[in-house]
Amino acid sequence: MKRSKNLQDLADSLSKMCFGEKLSEIHKKKICIQCKRKVEEIADPLSKAEYEISGLCQVCQIEYFGEED
Repeated sequence: MKRSKNLQDLADSLSKMCFGEKLSEIHKKKICIQCKRKVEEIADPLSKAEYEISGLCQVCQIEYFGEED
């Protein structure tokens, strides 16, 4: 997901404060910002989009948001 520099800086600052790592670095490492596990494959486009926004793997997304109906 391409963000403007200002928006990426904001996302990086917030993720650093909350999780100890910048969102941009999490994406480069392909790990989850919450559990730090390697993100191998994401099953559906909606979950993939959420990973790009939040850095949460599919397991952590389910933990935060619940199962999709």
